[in-house]
Amino acid sequence: MRPNIDERLDNLRQTYSGLDSLLCDAARQVATDLPGDVAAILNVVYFPQLGYLIVISANLQTGESPYVGDGWEFQFSTGTSFYYKNTQMREMDEYLGDMYGLICGMSADIMD
Repeated sequence: MRPNIDERLDNLRQTYSGLDSLLCDAARQVATDLPGDVAAILNVVYFPQLGYLIVISANLQTGESPYVGDGWEFQFSTGTSFYYKNTQMREMDEYLGDMYGLICGMSADIMD
């Protein structure tokens, strides 16, 4: 759908297009309270339907998470990473939600 048809949809698209920057900023905020070696392997990602998650790379030798922050709730792991939620990630879930799904839904509603 072209821009300038629905202002709210345009705003959501603009926020979604800036998601990479938002995630980098969130990772920097989380990392401020962590040891430097942990901050270097930390990331924040967004998965539609799962929300915003803190990602810590697994220890290459043990395959375990090298760090778990206070208030971090384990979500799942892969062979190389561990995924957690904390208060900040839950706030981002509430504030930003599933933007992609919302954009798709709004676009379909407008087209109808």
